[in-house]
Amino acid sequence: MPFNEFYMQTTGHDLNAGSTSADAALYASTAGNWDGVSVFTPTDGSTPASTVSVGMWANIYNTGDGVVRYLAQVTAVAGGVNGAITFSTTAKYGTAPTSNNGSRNLRVGGAWASSQALSTRLTGVTAPASTRINIRAGTYPTLSSQNWGIGGTAGVLVWYRGYKTSPGDLDTLSLANLAAWTPGTDCPLFNWSTTGLTVSGKDAVLSGLAFVSASTTSSAVTVAANNVLVHRCVCVATGANVAANAVKMNNAAADLELCYCKATSSAAVVSATNASCEIRGNNLEGGLNTISLSGTGPWTVLGNVCDSPAADAVVQGANFALVCQANTIFNPGGHGLSLVSTLTADVSISGNLFHTVAAAGKVCVASAGTTDVASVRLVGNALFNCNAGSDSNGVSTGLGDMPAFDTTIEAVNPLPGAGSRNFTYAGVTGRGAGFPALFQNTTAGTVFAGGKNPGATDPASTTVCLAQRRVVLAPASRKVPGRSVVIAGSPQPVLLPVPLRRRVYPVPYPAIRRVGLAGIVASASVLVVRTPPRSVTPRGWVRRAAGQALFALPVPPAVLVTSPRYVR
Repeated sequence: MPFNEFYMQTTGHDLNAGSTSADAALYASTAGNWDGVSVFTPTDGSTPASTVSVGMWANIYNTGDGVVRYLAQVTAVAGGVNGAITFSTTAKYGTAPTSNNGSRNLRVGGAWASSQALSTRLTGVTAPASTRINIRAGTYPTLSSQNWGIGGTAGVLVWYRGYKTSPGDLDTLSLANLAAWTPGTDCPLFNWSTTGLTVSGKDAVLSGLAFVSASTTSSAVTVAANNVLVHRCVCVATGANVAANAVKMNNAAADLELCYCKATSSAAVVSATNASCEIRGNNLEGGLNTISLSGTGPWTVLGNVCDSPAADAVVQGANFALVCQANTIFNPGGHGLSLVSTLTADVSISGNLFHTVAAAGKVCVASAGTTDVASVRLVGNALFNCNAGSDSNGVSTGLGDMPAFDTTIEAVNPLPGAGSRNFTYAGVTGRGAGFPALFQNTTAGTVFAGGKNPGATDPASTTVCLAQRRVVLAPASRKVPGRSVVIAGSPQPVLLPVPLRRRVYPVPYPAIRRVGLAGIVASASVLVVRTPPRSVTPRGWVRRAAGQALFALPVPPAVLVTSPRYVR
């Protein structure tokens, strides 16, 4: 279904309906009559039918209001002077004003000027249909804390979408282009001195936005609703306090992907405190820890750069399943990955690059308590300039005799520019740093495909094809032909034609997002990834309808799987 489109720009007005990209409303009427339900009648001698048409949106508000009160869609316009305008009672946002003659006003169309339009009377509202709020680049006033609380439902999405000059121009911009972002100029900037943003509306997406907060009592962005995705955003917390995270993920199924986030050494850059949080492909700088996991899991930490935290880079603070894969962990003041003291849940640590884990007494992976070591898997990690662990595997401390398979000790610095935030990979072809490409405040970077890659590059594509056994990010797999392993390498989320009976299929972004795969099925012209015929939910991954096709998901490149015997 099409989105209900709304617009925000610094030159708009917060009493506008937000439904057109012009600064001014298409039609405005003051001191009118309102029946309290669905009919507004002008008294100013205007002829609304000359401007207003069915399908337009209006803000109906009280005299004295400064921001939006009630949005409703036009269903009928009477002709003539002072013609009545009738509104839908279902296509609406907010609570209708009470009936009144002479103190009700109306604006049709026009863009909003600030997020105060969203944070006052539209908080707690359920969207009647999928809703997209297009926010133009500029620096927006943030006089108080903001609460973006328009909620979606099953099949209804709310998308807060930043853009530079035309809606959509930041949706598909390559990560290389994003390296030159200047918040406020190239994307919208929301800047707070004492507070931050709370997202309380569920089933929402935030993309192409920048949030900076100097608060010492709150995070720059707090996700306080289920099923919220923060994508390609800049989140910076400059307040020196343990509460001042760049991003705090308080609710279930919150996802952070392809973002640049930074915090001071007093707080974790990203704090995830609820179930099924996924942190993918982000550039995380500084902080006390780069990622702190607590509350309930499971969690997925995939393809991130964790750059120079003051203490441990990734902290597992509760006994829940964790997948930590394809990350670059650089120069932590503590351990690279710290596991919960009493651990029985499954933990997969694979394909990570640990670089300069060299503080006294610190190692790449550590557990200080009673750990069921059989639940921890160490496979295909690479190390450079790291302290040796006290365990027999040489990588970890506290995991006893658990082996670390396919570990590579890099003889030459694979990230020679990392100290100046240049993550260009200089090691063996087929491997790279965890972060997938250029981004805000990062000079360069590539996809990290595993600690030791025995495969070759497919000459027909940029896809790396692994021929040998590899632990990969997939909780389940069924009916996958042959021994092929696929690493998604295309920058565009579209299906590619493939020939039949090919052993390795290069595919664009058929990534796993809390879904157990049934397999890869080739038809005459396309490659389709489908969910299991049964509701398989190992490690808490979300159920999907049997046989549902998965493709074109906007997530970072991820490893797909071969036959079940090659998946742990």
